Parts: sequence; C-alpha cells; structure tokens
Amino acid sequence: LYEYFENKEEIFSVMSDRFIADTIAMIQPLIPELVRKPIKDAVLELLARFRDFRQARDERYLKCARHAMALDFEQHVEPLQQTLSELVTQYLMHHPETLQIRNIPTMSYIMINGGIYSVVRHLCDPSPPISFDELAEGLANMVSHYTERELALVRE
Repeated sequence: LYEYFENKEEIFSVMSDRFIADTIAMIQPLIPELVRKPIKDAVLELLARFRDFRQARDERYLKCARHAMALDFEQHVEPLQQTLSELVTQYLMHHPETLQIRNIPTMSYIMINGGIYSVVRHLCDPSPPISFDELAEGLANMVSHYTERELALVRE
C-alpha cells in the first residue's frame, strides 16, 4: 500500500472519500422514490437502505468505514451534505405544502448535519447503546414531528 500512499492517514482519507462517494451513489437513485413518500417513511427508507449498504460484504466495508470515519471525517462530508440538501429540495418540490414551513434552510441544515453526525457516531461505535433501527426511528420521528407541527401552525 505504501507504494501508492504516503502514510496511513492518506489511506484513511481515501477510504473516507470512497465511503462518501459510495454513499452518494447509493442515495442518488433513491431520490425519485423517496420524494414521493411521507417524510417519516422517506427517512426510514433512506436509513434502511444505508443500513443494508453498510452491512454488505460480510460487513468488511463497515469495518473499513469505521476506521476511516474516526479520523477527521469532517473534511470529507461536504458532498454528502450537498446530496442530502438536494434530496430535501426535491422533497419540498414534490410536497408544496411543506414550502410553508418556517426556517426550512435552518432546520434542514440542523437535521442533515445532526443526522449525519448521529449515523457516523453510531458507525464508529463498536457497541452502540442503541440499535441502528432505533436510531433510524428516532431520526425519522424528529423530522416528521417537526414537519407535522410546523404544518399544523401554518393551518391555524
């Protein structure tokens, strides 16, 4: 490996870039399907697909991703944030009633980055205190409860 890379940090950096690129490649084809679902179902579906994606190949990919993510992951996450922002934009366009929600950019930023952080932290933990399915359910509830509450306020 050291014929191709200067040091182990460079190896982990390439692994992180690859993990993000593969994650984006998994998400992009799902966007047309996800934007047609209720928000909670869309979040649950996205996270279920991610769970399946990270567990592929006898979890070898997950083991590599854990090491790569533990080292300076922040510098690699921008393309994933952009892809998830595009998913939010397309979701809003398919559900015009959601365009009335206050603070869409702020809440999208918080939910996307909070979701990424939570998933990455879960990935890096060899024995997390909750299952991935519990994490997915919690994130889906957070997004759907906020959306439902805001839409109810708009209707009042």
